[in-house]
Amino acid sequence: MPKILESKFQNLILALCIIMLSKTVPYLTLLLPWYLGFLLISGEDMDTISKLAVSPALGLGIVIIIMHILSWLNISLPFAYSLLAILTIGASLLVSPITSIDRDRFTIIGICIALFLSFIVKLPFFRVPAYPSSIRTDAIFHAYKSLEILKENTLFIKTAPLGFHGIITYPAGYHSIVVFLANTTSINVAEAMLIMKIFTWIFIPLGTYAATWSVFRNRKIAVFSAILAPISYLYYYYLNYSLLHQFLNYYMFLIAVSLYTLSIENHEKKDTIFSILIISALLLIHPYVYLAFESYALFAVLIMLIKQKKLQTRATIVFLSQATISFLMYYVLEYPIHLHIMHYTASFNTPQYALKDNLLWVEGILHSTFISEGQIILGIFFIVGMLYVLKHEDPFPKAIVTTILYIIFLVFNKILFHIPIPFYSGIWNSERIYVLITPAVPIIEGIGMYVVCEYIKARTVHPRVVVVSVFLLLMIPVFYVNAWNISFENAECIDNENIETFRFLSQLSADRILIPRFYDSGPWAGIYLPQKNITFIKNSTELKKDEGILYIDSRGYGDFKINPLNPWNLFGKYKVAYFNSNIWIFNLSDHSSYYPKSLLEYYRLDKDEIMASTMHDWRYLSYGFLLRHPAIIHGIKFEGWNIVIVPSGEGVIAFVPSKDYTRIGIEVYSGGNESINIDVTINKQHIGEIREGGYWEVKYPLKKGRLYIIELRGDSSYAFVRMKLEGGE
Repeated sequence: MPKILESKFQNLILALCIIMLSKTVPYLTLLLPWYLGFLLISGEDMDTISKLAVSPALGLGIVIIIMHILSWLNISLPFAYSLLAILTIGASLLVSPITSIDRDRFTIIGICIALFLSFIVKLPFFRVPAYPSSIRTDAIFHAYKSLEILKENTLFIKTAPLGFHGIITYPAGYHSIVVFLANTTSINVAEAMLIMKIFTWIFIPLGTYAATWSVFRNRKIAVFSAILAPISYLYYYYLNYSLLHQFLNYYMFLIAVSLYTLSIENHEKKDTIFSILIISALLLIHPYVYLAFESYALFAVLIMLIKQKKLQTRATIVFLSQATISFLMYYVLEYPIHLHIMHYTASFNTPQYALKDNLLWVEGILHSTFISEGQIILGIFFIVGMLYVLKHEDPFPKAIVTTILYIIFLVFNKILFHIPIPFYSGIWNSERIYVLITPAVPIIEGIGMYVVCEYIKARTVHPRVVVVSVFLLLMIPVFYVNAWNISFENAECIDNENIETFRFLSQLSADRILIPRFYDSGPWAGIYLPQKNITFIKNSTELKKDEGILYIDSRGYGDFKINPLNPWNLFGKYKVAYFNSNIWIFNLSDHSSYYPKSLLEYYRLDKDEIMASTMHDWRYLSYGFLLRHPAIIHGIKFEGWNIVIVPSGEGVIAFVPSKDYTRIGIEVYSGGNESINIDVTINKQHIGEIREGGYWEVKYPLKKGRLYIIELRGDSSYAFVRMKLEGGE
């Protein structure tokens, strides 16, 4: 057999193996578009790592296009997997096999370090959804759009689930990928979102490498940038734990920068086609990051024009082609549901964004990005990198720097200047503008690190020792950013207890399930139980007599607000059909006082004290306490906090003592400068009032094995420290 045929046969066997694995193992499904992209990019003028970095974006771009075409033709969306498999087989037979692989030791080790920092250290903590705060509805928004696409079997949905405003016209790029994952291996939407999030953390350092390499054509700089990306604070900013589509788009931005730059430099039509595909996918996922890329694309052309004193025909054609075609592709592919262009007209002084559209917020986010959170050394690298780029003549690095400066200008424009700039001034607020620099910052920090290391090597007797010391200093931001990552991931609202509860609900004959309209685990019931009739209620006044099953999660989610339904107000009035770790199922048609034994077992207290600083004790803080919030978790785990907050002023502590006691002590403090005013009741009996912050004590007999419900009702928010039982026998 000729060698070329043997190689193509090997390609085919590998393609078939990946096709089978992607169909049977959900966490390997993305290998199929990744491998298809790799086959398509294999002949390009770039190193192997860059090819591995670019290929997932190409494959995902193809998935997005295929899903839109199928929706246009009213063909079932699960057919996308078959089409992708056919394309992969065809590409494996048509594309020349790769005969050589780069074996640069420094690059391989550097990328392994970057992937370790970005992916491996996070493996024990990955959750979706993470940080489901009441003001961060984004994750559930995108989950329900994906679920509705699955139900209607088209991207062009006609129903707005949960009454979400704008969900029908929202670009369906991200949801195309989620639905592709869900359809391929019959997993639920939440798991598909988790898989996409995990792979994005793999893609980001690879994408940073590819973008930096194409801009600087220096492997060392590219490796440094890839290593710094997963320890850059902005990737851990709270928005990126709910804006999962924008998180993915950071990677797509990096690949768009890579391919766009190559298409201008290499004069290859194939590069231009690939770059247009990625840029179109960027827009189909979300327009904000697309706008950031278009800034880079325009600045690159303008800087080349200024430098060479004449219009660069090739660069101008590439810029106009990608801008025009990507815009047209969006409007053609999304035409049945596309956003009206006037949606992005200028907006300033929007009252709902007053907390972010101010200079104090800007000062804080700049401090977090470049100084605090262990970022000081990266901030130094950033300044050095900016100065180095501005000093040299290369247009593409200058375009990256100019893009960052332009985005920061847009932030100040939103707050101070109010100059109407088409599309850009339509971005919601200064926060959503500022985070657009997220993927670009590590690129500049990488060049800064390279310059510092080269300077040290040239002027030090023992350069390796000093360079190793610089790398050891990077352990500081590694700790800080991963402390935040752990805090966000531990604020997740779906865990084993929820899954068990949803399983219980799935077995009930009742189809109607009532859920508080609050963004904790409740709305995710509709994702895990799509066959059930989920009805959302605002408060207990909407409960109808003898109708439905009520789900309440009182585990302490929220921010300024907490779940509006207090389960203890219903306890004893309706049957507790199921209880699991402060997740409650009430049968509203049964007015008995029944509750399962698991409730008493859960609240059993085998010690004399309940401490806010001990997360195991949070089980007894049964309602009203803000617990599952990343700031609280971070404070308790990493900052030595000993308090939790009761935002609404109403907190309930439930416990079953393991022995008799005679006194109860409670330590609380005011949430501000105002005096404290808390009424204390035990099992509906008023026993006293707390008028001063500090430790308050009252005589009250507690009997072993009995359930006690302590209600602390204040006029305003307060901080809880501990409850102590005294006089035990």
